[in-house]
Amino acid sequence: GGTLFLDEVDALSPKSQVSLLRFLQDRHYRPLGGSHLLSANVRIISATNADLAKLTEEGRFRSDLLFRLNIMTVNMPPLRERQQDIALLADYFVHQLNMRYGQTDKSLHPETLAWLKCYQWPGNIRELENFLHREYLLNDGDVIRIDSRNSSGNSDERRGRKPDRRASRAHITGIGFSTAKTRVIEEFEKTYLEHLMS
Repeated sequence: GGTLFLDEVDALSPKSQVSLLRFLQDRHYRPLGGSHLLSANVRIISATNADLAKLTEEGRFRSDLLFRLNIMTVNMPPLRERQQDIALLADYFVHQLNMRYGQTDKSLHPETLAWLKCYQWPGNIRELENFLHREYLLNDGDVIRIDSRNSSGNSDERRGRKPDRRASRAHITGIGFSTAKTRVIEEFEKTYLEHLMS
């Protein structure tokens, strides 16, 4: 009677793929630590950014599981191919941030909206959401404005501050992605706290 959403289904291990295939065949499952089989009548929706057909050819995804999942497919084009959606999504995210932080209604400057529509968004909607969150926190006043002349720079540069570029390079040179990501988050938190206390 419900829906089971499986995000990034391509990341399932071979053992998990077998378990999911078995469940899709008979709708029976055994709870963790349980000894009896239970049944579930659910709709299955799975999502992936990977090419499952290619993974199947490479032997990394079971073909029988792909056939079971592939009853109806909806291909979602990347955000850069859906420019008409960017304004709607941006307004929605800003509205959610207004509610979250209890601020007066911030809005996007027309120039900012124009820049958002021109950017390629390699990280799709998640990148747009995180970008707007950062800009929301760092912009004073009721209007979120990005100087299009400096749009390729970071948030500090767009506000006239001059970050230590040597330190920025040190964060990303010669270390793994996970470590670099952690350091960037820590730097953002520090900058945001300093902003709040100033």
